[in-house]
Amino acid sequence: MRASEILDKIRAPWIERASEELSKSELGKEFLAEELERYFELLRQAVESGDPGWLNPILIDWAASRTETELSSEEITLAPILEELPDSLMRTALDRLTPEEVNTLISAYLPVLYHSYEQVAYHEILVRVGYYSAKLEKVTRE
Repeated sequence: MRASEILDKIRAPWIERASEELSKSELGKEFLAEELERYFELLRQAVESGDPGWLNPILIDWAASRTETELSSEEITLAPILEELPDSLMRTALDRLTPEEVNTLISAYLPVLYHSYEQVAYHEILVRVGYYSAKLEKVTRE
């Protein structure tokens, strides 16, 4: 069985688990479920094609959607999300799939995960540089 077909088998329970673990409110949970659906579709394409670049649009959107408070802090805010997504995916896979299916899924998912970390770090840096550049420009005009 292909990795994308294996992902399809755990789609609903993984989205439910990930949204439960990442959300703080019902409204946040609903929005998050939509984002996780989008992430899942792009993940499925990335796994099926072998091209992790399929996830770039959502990763860029997530990096660009940071608040001013988050930008002014030193921590990288998407890191906890990128830690939870594979963790909940693997826990769901272990609960619902055969060992062979889990192995196939992990083999296909790891390159996508590594690419995701790289893209998020890069785009968070770009967003942060833009934020501080705008602040500096504002200060120099005043």
